[in-house]
Order: sequence, then structure tokens, then C-alpha cells
Amino acid sequence: MKRVVIIGSGNLAEALARAVAKSGLELVQIFARNAERARIIAELTATDWATHPGMLAQDADIYLIAVSDKAVEHVAATLPIPEGAAVAHTAGSVPLAAIPEKFAHRAVFYPMQTFTKGREVDFSVIPVFLETPSAELRPELEAFARQLSGTVIWATSEQRARVHLAAVFACNFANHMYAVGERIVRDALERVGKMACPPMLPILPSPSEWGYRNKMEFAFGVSGDGGKALGLRERGSRNIVEVTGCLLQTPLTMRVLEAVRLLSNGAFHDLDGRFLVVREPNAGGCFVELIVGAGGSLEAGERFAAALRAETPEVTGFALSERLAPSDVAYGERALYADGCRWGTTPFFR
Repeated sequence: MKRVVIIGSGNLAEALARAVAKSGLELVQIFARNAERARIIAELTATDWATHPGMLAQDADIYLIAVSDKAVEHVAATLPIPEGAAVAHTAGSVPLAAIPEKFAHRAVFYPMQTFTKGREVDFSVIPVFLETPSAELRPELEAFARQLSGTVIWATSEQRARVHLAAVFACNFANHMYAVGERIVRDALERVGKMACPPMLPILPSPSEWGYRNKMEFAFGVSGDGGKALGLRERGSRNIVEVTGCLLQTPLTMRVLEAVRLLSNGAFHDLDGRFLVVREPNAGGCFVELIVGAGGSLEAGERFAAALRAETPEVTGFALSERLAPSDVAYGERALYADGCRWGTTPFFR
């Protein structure tokens, strides 16, 4: 399957259209009721668009229905989609049965992600859940999905509904807790404190939606080719996931991480790296602590600091410390070298 029509013009439809357009697939058309949104998405992805059922492209291999949950069944039943084509909806909580049985190649293509209008995402890291009753379609659908995502999972409608519920809960529960907290504070001031009009300010959003994490701890391990891996530990394992992109970390932290990874596999491969701590305080600057096992020295710290700043001159403080204890705690027991740090190697880094 190569030729794709996307039906819908919401946030998911836009993200899906961007991903298809950048892949080896061919985006044939955006079809939607909202002419303005259809036009915008079509222009973003350099494809055709239509709003009238009579203009729906008839030569696609797969039609992806990316509309609201309650509209899936109606759209699938009423649009003149060729019965020989594959037809898949993208809703997490809607069963496969919402697509009429007249489509022999009916399916579900559910990306488990919250999407925002106007924001491009890396679709390759988004898990996609698939379902189809067609044994013939199954390998084609999986091959299609793997052109967009690196994580493809087969699930029944019941399993997918549970996954979707968990994702919705995780995504929205924190926001709900802010509202609950506001009610508790207001009640305390009005009922307990007897304040008729409590001086409460509204809850303010963070000025930085992405890249707001100003402290990160990374661990060293062994990569697949026998070199040094540097990243985050896989849950419940000592395996290292080498982080190459993250929306929570700042771009500077990512550059420091990559520079340390390269240095540790190059000129400083003899250093027994255990942990890397990167801190960007609100007051400014970037402080880096490299925690090693045996073998570190003052001279090694001086050389590493110079090499690191050659790659990332924004680093304002560097420390090389030693930890001989076997526990997995990013905490240097003895400072070997430090510069540019008013605090030295204090718990500031940890």
C-alpha cells in the first residue's frame, strides 16, 4: 500500500498528513468538511484537497478516517470509498466494527499520542496500534505502518480501548489535579479563613512548553557495537537507551550529551565513565559533572573540560569526580577537578 487519502482535518489528521508526506508513501488527497482546514493541511503537505463527496479520490490504496470518535461510523458508511480499498479509522476508543463489513479490508490504525494543531511531531517514535480481521491485509497494513512508526503493535478493540483510557488518564489527570488544588485552596480561604473574596491569582501556564527540564542525569553502559553508550536506563533494566532527541531537555543539554558521548568513545575512551549530570540553573550558565570510576585525575579533568568546551563553548562550569561505590547513584564521592563552579562539587550537581 502506497497511495493514501486522509479523511479529516483535525490535529491528528494534520500530523498524520505531515508524516505521510515525509515518508516514502504518496499522499493523494486531504478530504474534509472544513474547507479552510483542508486547504491549510494540503498546502503544508503539497497535496490535493476536497470537501464534496463527489470529489473524493477513487484511486488510493488506503483511506485513513481521522475524524472525531462519534463521526467515524457515519463517515465510513456514507462516503463513496471504493469497497476494494483498505479503510482504517484512527480512534482509540472506537471498535473495529464501526467500519461496515462491506469493506473486506477494514482496519484500525491508532497512533497513541496527543496532537496539537500546527506542531510537527516525530511520528517515528509514536506507537501505532493495528487491528484487522483480514489475514490478507495484515502483512500489508503492518508494512504500511512501519513506514511511519518504529513501534507497531497488534491489539484487539478491547485491548486498544484500555490503552487509550490509560493514555487519556495519564495525559489529563495532572491538569485535573491543578483544578482540584485550586478548589481546595479557595475552600480553605473562604470557609476556614472567612475571606469573602480571597486574593487568588489564576493558575498560570509555564512560559516554556518544551525544553524546560534544567537538570538531567545520564548513565554510561555498553553499546551494541561494544563502545560506550550514554543515555537513560531502560525501566527495570541496566540497559542504556541512547537519547538522541528529547522534547523535555534543552537543546544545549542535548548538545552536551552528544559531545560527551563522542569524547568518551574517542580521545577519552580510557576514562571509566559512570554518570553524566547536566544542570542549567535559572540564573544562567551550564554546569556539567562527569562522574567516573577508578582512573580519573586532575590532568584528565583539565583535558576533558577543554575538549568539551571546544564542542560546546556554552559550558560555564565543569567537574570531574570519582565514585567507587557500586550503587547506581549519580553522586561523586571525591572531586578530582572543578572549574567555573562557585559551589565546587556540592549537592548542587546532584
